[in-house]
Parts: sequence; structure tokens; C-alpha cells
Amino acid sequence: MRNIIDRLRQSLLPHYDDRETRSIIFLLLDEVCGLSRVDVIMQPDRVLSESQKQILTRYAESLAKGVPVQYVIGYEYFLGRKFAVNRDVLIPRPETAELVEWIVAETKPGASVLDVGTGSGCIAISIAALVNNSKVVAFDLSTEALRVAQLNANNLNVSNVSFVQKDILAACDERYQQTVVDKFDVIVSNPPYVMQRERTEMSAVVVDYEPHLALFVPDDDPLLFYRAIARFGRMNLKCGGKLYFEINAALGNETCQLLVDMGYENVILRKDINFRDRMISATL
Repeated sequence: MRNIIDRLRQSLLPHYDDRETRSIIFLLLDEVCGLSRVDVIMQPDRVLSESQKQILTRYAESLAKGVPVQYVIGYEYFLGRKFAVNRDVLIPRPETAELVEWIVAETKPGASVLDVGTGSGCIAISIAALVNNSKVVAFDLSTEALRVAQLNANNLNVSNVSFVQKDILAACDERYQQTVVDKFDVIVSNPPYVMQRERTEMSAVVVDYEPHLALFVPDDDPLLFYRAIARFGRMNLKCGGKLYFEINAALGNETCQLLVDMGYENVILRKDINFRDRMISATL
């Protein structure tokens, strides 16, 4: 095991700091070998099986190339649930979990909810599981992402969510014809919001492997998706219905002003756990 740990460390340190490297090594040894942190620390000379060594060596090769550990092992936990992920979807993040917790705290049982740009389905599935009797619809442009989201709904036994292929930029002026509910109580989105010029500030682990379709927007129109979703909301939210967004921390005030200009009220900007402007709610 000591040799494998050294190999993993060498693969990870070019991409992560020492604390993250240690955490990932513990995660992988637990995943592959069923070893706790205490096991690893107390038994560094434990002999691993050939199959365990082969799997961990293969993981080390991928990690050395900068592949995110979540794509290497094929999953990430989000609000206590295990979501399958691959390069077709963004990796769920703690900031997004904070957004979902906010929505769940303010949403009544039986609510109708739309998630725009669902990716892995982590937002839609979590809301469907946590809000009693909710009816959740999730849009995504990507066929591959919808396949991952449906797999996650099946694996987590969440049946009150349906997935629809739709381009919100093309549908922003449409009335969405539903069979389940007339209009939505809540529309939520974590849309693409990273400006192209911000790429140089981002980790290569993200830029090289996570889907650009879900990440980037043009520098000259960074609020493109917020505008489209807000327009869609004006036609498809109930009176008193709410929009919730995850946002670019650098554009909090601009995003708030956009919603005010489009006729939304009670616009609230919230910071995340790292004290960065990260979430917005607004009422129609």
C-alpha cells in the first residue's frame, strides 16, 4: 500500500494541493479496498491484492493526466446522495447544494418545479426527493447529459421527475405545454456563467475535462442564459412563483438588476459558504 500511495501522490500533486491530495488518496483506498483513514494510517505496509493494485494504478494514470477524481471513480455525492458523473456533465459542487437547500426550505409540498440545464440531475432529483409530492421537470440541451440524469433518477428511485430535451435559448419566448401542471411554482437553474476571459483563472482539471457547453458564455453577453430563463419564467411561472439561480460571483449586482428590469420583485442576493455572491432568488 505504501508504494501505491506514493504513486497516487505523484499523480495528484501537479494538480492539487497537499490537503486535497491526501483526501483523494483516502477516498480511493476506501473506494477500491474498503480501507478507512485509520486503516491506511495504521497499516501502511498492508499488502493489497493484485486486482486492487491494478485498479489503483489505472486510476493513478488517469489522475496524472488531470482527469478529475469524480470522473475517474464515476460518481460524486450531493446532499447525501450518490450521483453518477462522466465528462458529459458537470461535477456537482457544494455551492449548488447550498442553492438546493435554500429552495427546499422555501418550497411547499406539492410544488411544481422546473430545473433548466439539469446536467447530472443533481438539482432536480434532490428537490424531487426532498419536497413532498413535488412535480419536477428538468430541461437540458444535451442528449448525453439527459441520459446521465435519467440514470441517476433510476438509481436513486426518484420517480417524480421527468427529463426533457430543450434548448432554453430557443424556447425562451414559448409557453411550455405540460400535462402535469399548468405553470411552475419554481424555476431553478445553474446555467453556464463563466466568461471566456475567466478561463485562464480556472484549474486545468476543470477546463480540460468538464463540458464547456455547461460552463462558458461569451464575454460580451455573460447574462445570456439568465435573460432567456427569466423571459421563459414570465410566461411559465405562476403569479408569485419564484426564480432561483446560481450565478457568477463577479456579476451579482448585474444579475439582480437584470431581473428587476424584467419585472421581477423581491430580488435577493445570497453569499455562499465562502462569502462570495453565488445565489439569487426573485419573485414574479
